[in-house]
Amino acid sequence: MTTQFNGSLPKPATNMKVTLLVETLQPGKIAASVLEFPDSRIEAETREIAISQLQANFIERIKRLEAISWNIPVNASNSMGMEFVGVYEI
Repeated sequence: MTTQFNGSLPKPATNMKVTLLVETLQPGKIAASVLEFPDSRIEAETREIAISQLQANFIERIKRLEAISWNIPVNASNSMGMEFVGVYEI
């Protein structure tokens, strides 16, 4: 099975919505992280500093990232249980 690239990529999104998690570790120690990128984490003395540093670091990180949507063709005769995908709600 061969998938052909048609030479055009979708236009990049202008916004990315992520969820910031802010956790009080102990008095004077706050951790902030991005839920969707668990390895993006900052610890600081205040909530404001933690969020500010996390946002600055994350913006620099996403400048180096590329998100690519990939559609995988599935052969209907060999669907490997695809008929059950989405049947159960989590």
